[in-house]
Amino acid sequence: MLIAFVLLGRNLEQRAKIKAASDMTGLLSVLPTKARLVVNGDATDLGSIVEVPCSSLSVGDQIVVLPGVSKGSICCSCITCSFNINNNCLI
Repeated sequence: MLIAFVLLGRNLEQRAKIKAASDMTGLLSVLPTKARLVVNGDATDLGSIVEVPCSSLSVGDQIVVLPGVSKGSICCSCITCSFNINNNCLI
C-alpha cells in the first residue's frame, strides 16, 4: 500500500515537470524581438523613437508601449509606467 502511494507521487511529480517545461517553452515563443526605445526624450517629451532589438536594452532605458498593441514590447519584470498626453505608455 505504501509503495503504491510512493509510485503515485512520483508519477504526479513527473507529470507536473513535463507540463511546466511545455509551459515555459510556450512563454519563450511569445517573447518580443524588438522594442521602441526613446532617444533624447523624457517623461513629458518622447523625443525620437527607434526600434531596437530587445537584447540591446539595458537598465534605465525608456521604451514606449503603444495602445492597442497585442504583442508585448516590455522586456523586464519590474516596470514603472507613466502616461503622457498621447496615451502612450512611457516606461
